[in-house]
Amino acid sequence: MKKTVLISFLFAAILANTFAQTTAQEWFNKADEYFQKNDYNNAIKAYNETLKRDGNNLNAYLFRGFSYYKIKNYDAAIADLDIVIENAPDYPNAYVQRGDAYGAKGVYTKALTDYKEGLELGYDANSFGVDKSNKGDMWFCGAIYMEILINRFLGRNDTVAKYENTLKTVCDKNSLSRAEVETFYSGNIRGIISDIVFEEFSKISFSLDKGAVSPQNVDFVLVRDPGNGKNFLAYSSVFTQNKTKIISGSNDDLLREMKTGKNKSDFDQEMIDDIVTILSFVPSSVYAGIKQKPGGADAIGLITDTLTNFFTDPTRANYEKVAGIHSRYWFTGFENKDLFAQIASNSYIDTLRALSNDFANKTNQDISSRQEKLRLSKVLDSDARYNIFSTPYTPEKK
Repeated sequence: MKKTVLISFLFAAILANTFAQTTAQEWFNKADEYFQKNDYNNAIKAYNETLKRDGNNLNAYLFRGFSYYKIKNYDAAIADLDIVIENAPDYPNAYVQRGDAYGAKGVYTKALTDYKEGLELGYDANSFGVDKSNKGDMWFCGAIYMEILINRFLGRNDTVAKYENTLKTVCDKNSLSRAEVETFYSGNIRGIISDIVFEEFSKISFSLDKGAVSPQNVDFVLVRDPGNGKNFLAYSSVFTQNKTKIISGSNDDLLREMKTGKNKSDFDQEMIDDIVTILSFVPSSVYAGIKQKPGGADAIGLITDTLTNFFTDPTRANYEKVAGIHSRYWFTGFENKDLFAQIASNSYIDTLRALSNDFANKTNQDISSRQEKLRLSKVLDSDARYNIFSTPYTPEKK
């Protein structure tokens, strides 16, 4: 019995030593063998071993992300692809694969953003297979079509030709007609825009100073869930060693946490007072309250409709309504110094950037003069609903 135990012990020791001496490259090669055989679970295990020995191996993160996607662990796939993109932001395949993962989760706004970024960076569309019944796959085609529309409006004929060729390549390879792509895009773009508007109008980014003697800047992002009113306040500064901290809950929960919570030293009273004020100006919540009042305008719905009209039919007339909203926010917020309009204006331009950074830049350039802002704001005079963007807002006192 003792001899058997000794032999087993020695065998285990030899095996452990051999295991320990396997290099990161050897584990990566083994993972690749599993991956090529579609054995994704064992591939993931081998990529894990690779990363234990070489935590900077981006290929291991990339292919582990692919493997997680194949076994439908989409959150893990996104986490790995986040690392790849953070360290190699010019690699198009990582964006497209992350777009696939977001699409599989039904987060089509982020899928569209990633597909557009991958295409802009030169992703080879020959590599993409489209299942017509898969909404995420169809948004890859929708991303191409959207680039055609926007770049045609911007007068970039070479870029339009490039994306036209890309769309033809994808359609030909996947037995897909252009009409099917256009129908999908027209039927689904409003949902994408609606989600982006709610997301951007439900958060505020701002900076505050802490400390009267030697002020230190603190960067904040406040996000409110429109469904339940719960807040998420993320912040970072030298006080947090530049690490992001998050507190969450209702307005009262945030106030209590800032005053008496474990991180109370991160806040001073003046900062707390400013944050309490900002909590009253989250655009999605303000507009929801206005909408519920008798005769109240639906600002979020109006923004969504105006943007949908343009991104479906990018005519000059539809564009001027988009720019007109921006102009009215400017007059109300920055010329008349209304805090809410300033915050909502930032949400609006962030929405435009989320849809198309180039389009947002054009809008900013086109309203650079006060005279043009005035002209564009008057374009909206025929529809009284747009007056909401020219109306100052004062929170009700409780």
